Amino acid sequence: MSQQPQRGRRSQIPWGLVGMLGLVLAVEHFIASHPLDFEMSDMGDWSRAARAARKLAPKCEILCFGDSMTKLGIQPRVLEPHLGRKVYNLAVASGSSTTSYYLLRRALDAGARPRAVLVDFHPHLLEMGPQWIRPYWRELLTTRECLELALAARDAHLFASTMTERIVPSARCRFEIRANILAALRDEDLRRPLRMLVYWRNWNRNSGAYVAAKNPEYRGQGGWEFAYLYPDRWPLNPVSMSYARRFLQLAAEHGIQVFWLIPPFAPEVEIRRAEKGLSEQFDRLVRSMQAEFPNIVVLDARQSGYDTPVFVDPIHLDRQGAATLSAEVAEILAQYLDPSHSLPRWVKLPPYRDRSTEVALEDGWDSLYALQAKDGKVRR
Repeated sequence: MSQQPQRGRRSQIPWGLVGMLGLVLAVEHFIASHPLDFEMSDMGDWSRAARAARKLAPKCEILCFGDSMTKLGIQPRVLEPHLGRKVYNLAVASGSSTTSYYLLRRALDAGARPRAVLVDFHPHLLEMGPQWIRPYWRELLTTRECLELALAARDAHLFASTMTERIVPSARCRFEIRANILAALRDEDLRRPLRMLVYWRNWNRNSGAYVAAKNPEYRGQGGWEFAYLYPDRWPLNPVSMSYARRFLQLAAEHGIQVFWLIPPFAPEVEIRRAEKGLSEQFDRLVRSMQAEFPNIVVLDARQSGYDTPVFVDPIHLDRQGAATLSAEVAEILAQYLDPSHSLPRWVKLPPYRDRSTEVALEDGWDSLYALQAKDGKVRR
């Protein structure tokens, strides 16, 4: 009786699956190890601020928080000669009251004991919840803080998606990956690494702030993309308001003076906000918070006459505008930090005038030229 040939035994190891997983891990490792190619500038700003709150904030007596209006408008290198104190700017692009709270808490946990904090709460961001900037939280918050925020917002998806993107680099960088692929197919150079290096250098040179070069193309026009600055209604988000109170309460518990900065918008925005009653509504909110927290001094720059030529867009000051605002704020802070008499709790900044500074501020173009001169090397 003839014997049937024996079939080869199948391997118990699924090599196809192993190969696929190896490829996935290789791709994820590549993305994670090339942040300059796959990182948005705003997200890079948040991760930098998280590190600075731990490592640099404890060395400073004045800390700045808020959004891009403070990041571009308040320059520590201008404040320091006036105050004789170390200043650091922890404001971030799209920074909300929630962002400011966690950065302040992290700085305090790291040993920071500031004499004062300066903060702005953008009206638009007070009506937005944490979900609208969901991809950014992974750059700033710990796992415990992410869970805390998700519970406050009553949003399990916020926690789950943030954790997924933290673990899987391709998930968090999917839009940048797509942009890079499309650019390669079109034979375009996004120059993303160089742009990121410019931002990193500028943040390092300006103690966390960013100095914007003059924008000659901006002449006061505001497109549809800025209509959010003067909405028909202004409903406050309960989560954002709760974190604004947490920030102010945390400062009060540590005996920290709070300077609530109301930075200027470009003239056309101020006019539209006044016409719709939004400026008056914001005033009522600030005064109610000031009544609740006696450690607040308001610095109001809205009516100081910052004209169109010192803006790069409807909300951000250029180098000259920032130098002037910073110098005016510094002189006021100096009076309040060493008071010789009773001072008001709501201060309107003086009329605008070009102010020279004792230090040369390096703007974005300066940073680009400096990088090109040193072959793109910069400390992150």
